[in-house]
Amino acid sequence: MWLEFVSYKLRKKELKEDGVKQIIERIMHHLQDSQLLKDGLQLEEEIIHLHAFIDGLALHILMGFVPVDSERIRYLIERELDKLFK
Repeated sequence: MWLEFVSYKLRKKELKEDGVKQIIERIMHHLQDSQLLKDGLQLEEEIIHLHAFIDGLALHILMGFVPVDSERIRYLIERELDKLFK
């Protein structure tokens, strides 16, 4: 249903900016400015990766294709974040 909704909005030229991506960008830039991220990260690439990860995980959970409990979700998110922090 979500994919159909997005497809419909794209066809109607009604799709707005993605608030999730904007939040991730703000957070990641703040973390970089605070020197909390690992040296040498390609910030824009990491923003895209994290956005895709969160979107994909949320979509699969909502669709019920990936049965995960809250502990597993937390583990997966922490594993991704550990790749970014010093």
